[in-house]
Amino acid sequence: MLPNMRPKKISQSEAAKEIFIASKSYFPNDKLTQDYFQSLSEYTNQLAKKSITRKKFDELRYARAERYEAAMADRKEAAERAQRQAELENERMRQAQAAAYDEAIRQQRNAMAGAAALQGVGRAFNNSFGQSITPPP
Repeated sequence: MLPNMRPKKISQSEAAKEIFIASKSYFPNDKLTQDYFQSLSEYTNQLAKKSITRKKFDELRYARAERYEAAMADRKEAAERAQRQAELENERMRQAQAAAYDEAIRQQRNAMAGAAALQGVGRAFNNSFGQSITPPP
């Protein structure tokens, strides 16, 4: 810090309010996090107005933090379940595509084998009877 600058001090309630406002900016779609910081801001305001004691503030804050952490753990577990489900679905699609590819290859091999068999029958007629079974052009 420069020598001619003094640190800007803000109250705990102002800091909590700033954190709540920042959570709205940084996590606009995360209602859970916004609600958590809003609760903390409200508890801090109540403490500043002396509506609640420091002990009650700490109890409320710890209880809210536990609920928030539990909700975040549930959210993480749900996201992991969704990820596993998506991976299973992708694997099922890959297997279906592989099966379709294998079937196409099998059909192509069968067609080639059938063509080779017919060609062999044609050569056999030609060798046996001295003429081709196909009419001349």
